[in-house]
Amino acid sequence: AAGSAARRRARRLHTLVALLAALVVVAGVATGNAVRAEDEVTRQRNDAVAQNLADSATDLANTEQGLAVQLGLTAYRLSPTAKTRDGLASTLMTATPVHAKEVLALAYRPDGRQLATASGDHTARLWRTHGTESPVAEATLSGHGDDVRTVSYRPDGRALATGSADGSVRLWDTADPSRPAVLASLTGQGGDVRSLAYGPDGRTLATSGTDGSVGLWDVADTARPALLARLAGHRDAVRSVAFSPDGRTLASAGEDRTVRLTDVADPRRPEPLAVLEGHDSAVFSVAFAPDGHTLAAASGGRTSIRLWDVTDLRYPAPLAVLAGHTDVVGSVAFSPDGRTLASASDDRTVRVWSVARPAHPGLLSTLTGHLTAVSSVAFSPDGAVLASGGFDTTVRLAGTDEARVIAGACAHTGPRITRAQWTAHLPYVAYSPPCSGLEKRP
Repeated sequence: AAGSAARRRARRLHTLVALLAALVVVAGVATGNAVRAEDEVTRQRNDAVAQNLADSATDLANTEQGLAVQLGLTAYRLSPTAKTRDGLASTLMTATPVHAKEVLALAYRPDGRQLATASGDHTARLWRTHGTESPVAEATLSGHGDDVRTVSYRPDGRALATGSADGSVRLWDTADPSRPAVLASLTGQGGDVRSLAYGPDGRTLATSGTDGSVGLWDVADTARPALLARLAGHRDAVRSVAFSPDGRTLASAGEDRTVRLTDVADPRRPEPLAVLEGHDSAVFSVAFAPDGHTLAAASGGRTSIRLWDVTDLRYPAPLAVLAGHTDVVGSVAFSPDGRTLASASDDRTVRVWSVARPAHPGLLSTLTGHLTAVSSVAFSPDGAVLASGGFDTTVRLAGTDEARVIAGACAHTGPRITRAQWTAHLPYVAYSPPCSGLEKRP
């Protein structure tokens, strides 16, 4: 009997141990699930807080940049997504009011140390530049009787062409930027001058305007420029012209929804090569990649940016459509290495695209901050800076090495965010300033 009782106790103990072991497993699973659930709730909360914070940061960038950068950096650390990264990068752009009215165009001098801007205030201005630091005014070019719509540097950087809605093109000696002087004035384009481009050798200037034509000018003697030829074919205003890198081909973009390629190897006898169609609205900007094999064209509608393979100039082939902007794209520019394309839009954004494989482009980043439409974009000649001009009268400069820009964010913040400011924007997150407020700019 005693043996039977012992065996029963042993069986009960075995059963109890088994039950306890099972309970431990169940409890462990429940605890693990609870921890994972709590982690997921925390992640979702951080994502939501970070997205809202990124929006707040970009809204503040124009008035309180130091605070905006710290909020943007906190958002990125809470949730390192494309949106928070782009929001932070946007707060780090240098914004400078450069004209009394809208900025309509801009261009870097070939050495990268000067930026020219064109404006609705009837002037162009020259700015000394150094990286993403605020540009310093050097000169104002006056004399046009209407909006200055376009600017283009001669490849040697010693002369600048400006085109205006008054129908004239002016050539300026800018060798001494403190004392620019008018070299000549061209008045034969007809209508509102919309675009200018120097050929790579600096001896030919292309002009276009609302009369639907493109003019080719001999500007080797800047005191006596002469019309070489006038290109017809577009059925409406020509909004943009660009030479191929070898100078033998000219692309022109029109409000007739087409891009035309013309052989200008002999600018006195231009020959049409091809007409590129497919845009569903006016084409506002055109640019060749540095290797000359890819052409970008900017428009509106569903086909706002198109890439074309122009290796065979008589039979260009469509490569890709870059979608994402929500309004007209008015300007496109390739980086000097040809691996990146920037686009400026009336949707108030600048987008940066990877075009290293032009048949398979991808969005790299979206920069915000302009308060109204963005009219123009240009890369610095070394590719380190992306400049944009907008109808908000400002030029904004963004570093293109985003990882480096973000790593140095704290050097742009000024005083450390206070507890009161933190609580106002992050009431449910423990106070943890992302910067000490003592960092110095490199």
